[in-house]
Amino acid sequence: MVATKREAAATGRKDPAILDTLAWAWFRTSDEAAAAATEREALALVPADAQGGLDEELQRGLNTFLEKIGPPGT
Repeated sequence: MVATKREAAATGRKDPAILDTLAWAWFRTSDEAAAAATEREALALVPADAQGGLDEELQRGLNTFLEKIGPPGT
């Protein structure tokens, strides 16, 4: 986790792939809220006309994190 945080900081948190890795690290340490926030940050960096499926991959990750969190108020 430390190395991934360092990488995210070194890129100015502007690399969606690194942020995705950080989101999964948060998720694996049971911090689903941080994972979801980081994945949303990554998604916001993907250009609307991006090709290659990164946006879809990030959305699947975000869905996974949100499923674990559950509906608001639960």
